[in-house]
Amino acid sequence: MIAIAQRGLHKQWLRVPQHRTDVVRNFGGRLLLESDCTHLLMLDMDHRHPADIVRLLGRHVQHRPHIKIVAGLAYRRAEPYEPMAFWRADEESGVMLNMVTPPENAVVQVEYVATCSMLIAREVFERTPWPWFSYDYNKETQTSRSEDIIFCENVRRAGFDIWVDTTFSSPHLTERWIDQNDYKAYMATSPYSVISSEEVGLLSNPGSVLYVGARPGGIAWIPELVAVGAEIDLLEVYPPNAESFADDHRLAHVILGDVRNVNGELPREHYDYALWWHGPEHVTQAELAGALSNLEQAAETVVIGCPYGVYEQGEFGGNPNEIHQTHWQPEAFEALGYAVRTFGEPDQETSHIVAWKHGG
Repeated sequence: MIAIAQRGLHKQWLRVPQHRTDVVRNFGGRLLLESDCTHLLMLDMDHRHPADIVRLLGRHVQHRPHIKIVAGLAYRRAEPYEPMAFWRADEESGVMLNMVTPPENAVVQVEYVATCSMLIAREVFERTPWPWFSYDYNKETQTSRSEDIIFCENVRRAGFDIWVDTTFSSPHLTERWIDQNDYKAYMATSPYSVISSEEVGLLSNPGSVLYVGARPGGIAWIPELVAVGAEIDLLEVYPPNAESFADDHRLAHVILGDVRNVNGELPREHYDYALWWHGPEHVTQAELAGALSNLEQAAETVVIGCPYGVYEQGEFGGNPNEIHQTHWQPEAFEALGYAVRTFGEPDQETSHIVAWKHGG
């Protein structure tokens, strides 16, 4: 296979019509089956691949013959520049759990991976029903899943494992090349660096979590919490939002209630953590101390996040609770005994205050 790739195929085999990505990838698979080749190597042109990528991926054919699908690592070309590989997925809800910290110099099994550089054995196409690649577009929700995600589902259903080689990466082209350095730099200056830290413990030492406030499409950190095995109860004040999560199996309980007036309505006597992410801006200055006191009584550790400074917001989706009542500065939380870190410049949409307190 490597010798053929280095020598080059007959030009008619490379004459792929310009079309949608899924159609072109399917065309490549059909060409493979019409040939006597053993593998298909797909290399996307919006990545800068290592010069020896044929050797890097091809070595698995010789040394790890059980691996029938192996990809190189690539990073998304938009913030947060995360690795485009996923450890496992929530099959029922479609939530994918990102490989936040890729193991270095390893070959690891995943459930989904981008096909920007992928080596696929012939038998994968022989045993997996056609079409191998396709887009999944939901007109009602206006959401879609790309052809590489569908391919991964199809081949796993056919009994194949998917592997990622983290010994190299293929930088992704935008206005510049995006690679692991962009991802690491972004994560070092994002709230994730605190949320995932040993000092906070929310992801490094998981347990039971009281998650305060969520709306459809706005429930941050749930994939990360699920990935580490946290048990999550949701407290939500707006009835339509609470109802929308009633069948979300990632949540143990959904409680209709107000953080400002909990009144013993929680299903647990005590939680390891309370997470109130981008919630304090929705209460007044007079209400903050009482709301935090309620969380401190309910949980051993309280973790909160909110905009840093001025960030105006009115009703969202008819929900008056979405109005931003207060623009917070770090000193407000420090005065209540919280450790605080800020991210970004004040009064910017992407800036954050993250605060936490142990000993509830």
